[in-house]
Amino acid sequence: MARAEFFYVGDENTEDVHEYEPGGYHPVLLGDVLPKDSAIQEPRYRVMQKLGSGSFATVWLARDIVGSLGYVALKIGISRVHGINNENRILRWLQDTADEQSSVGSQAVIGLLDDFVIQGPNGTHDCTVTEVLGTMRDFRTTPAFSANRKDISLQLLQGVSYLHEKEVAHADLHLDNLGVSLPQLQDRSEGEIMDHFANPECAAVIARDPRKPTHHLPPYLVDSISIIEYLTETHALSNDMPVRVKIMDFGNAFRNRVERPPPNTPIHIRAPEISLCELSNTQVGGDWDHRVDIWATACTLYEMIRGIEMIYGVGGKSVIYEMVKLAGPLPPSWMAYWDVESFENFRAKHDESAAGNPDGTWARSLNDLFPEEPRRRVLNSKQDTEQFIDLLRKMLKIDPSDRPPIASLLDHPWFTNS
Repeated sequence: MARAEFFYVGDENTEDVHEYEPGGYHPVLLGDVLPKDSAIQEPRYRVMQKLGSGSFATVWLARDIVGSLGYVALKIGISRVHGINNENRILRWLQDTADEQSSVGSQAVIGLLDDFVIQGPNGTHDCTVTEVLGTMRDFRTTPAFSANRKDISLQLLQGVSYLHEKEVAHADLHLDNLGVSLPQLQDRSEGEIMDHFANPECAAVIARDPRKPTHHLPPYLVDSISIIEYLTETHALSNDMPVRVKIMDFGNAFRNRVERPPPNTPIHIRAPEISLCELSNTQVGGDWDHRVDIWATACTLYEMIRGIEMIYGVGGKSVIYEMVKLAGPLPPSWMAYWDVESFENFRAKHDESAAGNPDGTWARSLNDLFPEEPRRRVLNSKQDTEQFIDLLRKMLKIDPSDRPPIASLLDHPWFTNS
């Protein structure tokens, strides 16, 4: 579908207008109360602002006008994943099987407050209601993150450990799928929040062809807001605030390989076995499982602490180069599906002497994380940096069978030493 179909298509803060079609997004207006009135569902959640959007859903800040939930995040999935998206099913299962003996990591997993289904011009949509979270991408820029980064990192590992204990693989663990609880938002009135975001940026949805049907489109696209920015600007975040990490977005999660969705993880956190599975047309790596989360956790920790992605590459064989530089050679059974000769030429051209022998790569990372110039240092000391790198290297193993269980890393020296 050509972008010339519409006069305006929004920007990076809005979803793709072309996805408002049968099988795609549900059109939502600010002020809508969902679900719509019906014999089995009472209108309950009033849409206030948009929190974000992704390939499979839009997410809205809403207020519970019937019950006592206060402000909630309302996630509305695209209709083509109705009934096959695992998110609500897995969150409900985790909630139903939780007990007093559940590990502390259960607190680092988002809880399901409500779920329902709506009908619209583009089909049937699964809706998920959870607490409102601030995104970790926004939160990591605040002084509160710097003051709590080790505890935040530990909570992330505790959450992943809990999921694996429950035999759940998240399978899409990256910075945008981590959040922090913001209970202080509930102290704000609806008027305060709406006044702060008065006159939201909108792009009118106008088809160039006046004969084009528009019943499946919203009249406008609205920019996403940042709750972290709002609470920062209104002085509601402090360095000594308790921080509770939450792992969210379970759309790619699974409990066993039968339920496993196709991989949809970003290249920079994708485990080697998934990349090789695609390169080899499932000849190797096709049995990937929860251990992809261990690799992704290491990549996410690095990005969270340093602020840049650890692995670069456009996909396919180029990203394998970066993995080998960090974690060493591929298993022999994988080598037939990777162009070793081209890699050797690449290494010679770029003088990547550390490729295939990661010690040199990590020596450079040590200098990046703890340079001589004090103001550019990411961590507090050289020892602290060395321990952080050791933690990452334990998780970044090419062969998934070599990765230790996350539970065995919860008492790693980087967490236990001041």
